[in-house]
Amino acid sequence: MFVFSNQDQVLETCRDFGIRRLEVFGSTVRAPEAARDVDLLVDFGDQPVKGFSAVFFGFKEKLERVFGKPVDLITSESLVNPYFRHSVESTKQLVYEGLKPGNSYSMFARLRG
Repeated sequence: MFVFSNQDQVLETCRDFGIRRLEVFGSTVRAPEAARDVDLLVDFGDQPVKGFSAVFFGFKEKLERVFGKPVDLITSESLVNPYFRHSVESTKQLVYEGLKPGNSYSMFARLRG
């Protein structure tokens, strides 16, 4: 899957932006080669409200350069529609998870299959 063919750049980008967790979902998981964009569920951690939009859009733009495709970013807080939430939850796959504060490295998970 193209998400994992750029793992070093994804790791670096997540670290640079202080991302706590990143998961891929939807068509990016079901049919990656046919997907026109990259659907990502992101946990921004404890980002301050001031400057959040710069982090959000900076992260999105950097990932679009890495993947060479448009990126759709959503947060779990934005999943208010129960049908959409179920769709995301049923297809999501872990891409990145930062470890607890104080640890100096992060993990990159590989998709099954």
